[in-house]
Amino acid sequence: MTGEPDSPKGLPDGVSDQPRQPHATAGGGVGPSDRGPVLRLSDWKLRTIIAIAAVLAVSAGLVLLAGASPGSALVGAAQGAFGSRYQTAETILAAMPLAIVGLGATISLRANLFNVGVQGQLQMGALTSTGLLLALPHLPAAVAIPIGAIAGMFGGAAWALLPAVMRAWRGVNEILSTLFMNYVAADVLAYFLRTVLQAPGAAVSESKALPLADLVPKALSGTRLSWCLLLVPVAAFGLAWWQRTPRGFGVDVFGTHPQLAARMGLRPKRTIILTLVASGAAAGLAGWMVVAGVDGTLYPSVAGDIGFNGIVAAILGGSTAIGILLAAALFGFLETGGGGLQFGIGIPADIAPVLEGIIILAAALVMGRKLGVIARRVPRRLIVETDESPQLQLARTSRAASTGEVE
Repeated sequence: MTGEPDSPKGLPDGVSDQPRQPHATAGGGVGPSDRGPVLRLSDWKLRTIIAIAAVLAVSAGLVLLAGASPGSALVGAAQGAFGSRYQTAETILAAMPLAIVGLGATISLRANLFNVGVQGQLQMGALTSTGLLLALPHLPAAVAIPIGAIAGMFGGAAWALLPAVMRAWRGVNEILSTLFMNYVAADVLAYFLRTVLQAPGAAVSESKALPLADLVPKALSGTRLSWCLLLVPVAAFGLAWWQRTPRGFGVDVFGTHPQLAARMGLRPKRTIILTLVASGAAAGLAGWMVVAGVDGTLYPSVAGDIGFNGIVAAILGGSTAIGILLAAALFGFLETGGGGLQFGIGIPADIAPVLEGIIILAAALVMGRKLGVIARRVPRRLIVETDESPQLQLARTSRAASTGEVE
C-alpha cells in the first residue's frame, strides 16, 4: 500500500483525465508544445475580422472606381439576385451545386486531404449519369431519377478512386494527382460529346436531350429551379450528423494527429480512400443535378466554376454545414447579382468574378497554412502520449464528442 489514490475513471497509471497545465518557458510564457494544434481563438477571430474588412474595403474601392456608390451597388446587386421570382430562383439554382460540392469536399478536408479534382469528378458524374440514362430511354420517372443520381455519384466516386489509392498506398500528393485528373476528365468528356453521345446534326459538342421522364420536375413554375433543391438540406443534415459520430470525430483526429487516430482504431489507408471517394461522389451528384435538374443536355461546360467555387465555399464556411450553405448562397448572390450591377447602375458585370477572387483570397487569409484542417474539435487533453488501448481511447474521444466537450 502506497496510500496513493487509484487513477480516476479507471484510466491507466500516469494518464490523467484532467487538462494538462501549460509548461512555463524561461520568459514566463507558454511553451510551443502547449499551444494546441491550431490557431488560438483570438488569432482566428482577428484573421476573420481582417479578412472581412479587407473584402469590404476593396469591394467599395472597386465600385467607386467604376463611378458608383457602394450603397447603390449593393441595392443593384440585390435587385439582380432577388428582384423577381425568376431571379430569386436563379440565385438559389446557382448556389445548389456549390453547396453539394462544398459539403462533400468537407469530408476530405477534415481528414487534411485537399481534393481539388472535384471539377473533373463533377464532369465524370454528369457523363456517367447522362450516358446511362440515354442508354435506358424508356424508364419511368420514379426509376430514372434515382438511377441517374446514383450513376452520377458512382462516376464521381470512381474518378476520385485512383488519386485516393495513389495517396493511400504510394503517398502521391492528392493535390497534384486530382488536379491532373481534371484535365483528363475534360478530354474524356469532350471525346464522348463528339462521338457516342453527340446529338444528331448538332453543330456543337452536346449530348442528345434526356427523355422527359429523366428530368427532375420543377419546384417553381416558370423558373428553372427543380426539386433537386431538397438534396441540399438533406446533405447538410447528413454532414452535421456525421461530424457528431465517433467515425466523423475520428476523421477529424486523423487530419491532425494520424498516430492518435491509428491508436483509436482508424486505418489510415481506408480513411484516405473513403474520404476522397465520398467527396468525389458528392461532386458527381452535383453533375447529375446540373444535367437532369437544369440543362436537360450535357455540354462540355457542365462544370463551369462549380468545382473550384465549391471548394472555396467549404473553406470559407469553416467546413461546417451551416457555414458552407451561407458561403454557397454568397457565391450564388454574386453570380446573379452581377446582372443587376450592369443593367441597374451601369457597373460592368465582370466586377462580380473579381469580388469572388477577393473572397477566395480572404478565405486563404483566414485559414492560413491550415487550409481545410478543422482541428479545433480535438481537445488538448486527448492528445497525450499513452499506452492505453485503442478501445479505451475510442471510448474516451467518443464520450467527449457526444457531450460537446470538443467544440
